[in-house]
Amino acid sequence: MNRDYEQYPDDSTGAVLWHMRSKGDLLTEPREIDFSAIFPSEDSALEFAVACLRANFKVEFFETDENQEDGLNWEVWIYTTIVPMHSDITALEEDLGLTAADLGGKINGWSSTFVPSA
Repeated sequence: MNRDYEQYPDDSTGAVLWHMRSKGDLLTEPREIDFSAIFPSEDSALEFAVACLRANFKVEFFETDENQEDGLNWEVWIYTTIVPMHSDITALEEDLGLTAADLGGKINGWSSTFVPSA
């Protein structure tokens, strides 16, 4: 199978989706996708978490165990259920990133479960 760069662009999201697809995930079933955002303070992480809750996302919020060099020791996990499409994941990651940046934080990646084809 050859990679379709329109469907799986040459970026980190495209690479993850292509890896999932090449391992047998058809990427047609909705599943939970989680995004991680990191912040310099409990207050900024909490403000971000509340904004995400108001936007109907499920969230987790906690202080990380490790001491980050950049001081971003508070983490918020944001969960949504969607069909994993590059455009949707990228748009959501960008929107969350803008909100996080306004609070001194940043997005720290995303992940999803693998759904093998039957």
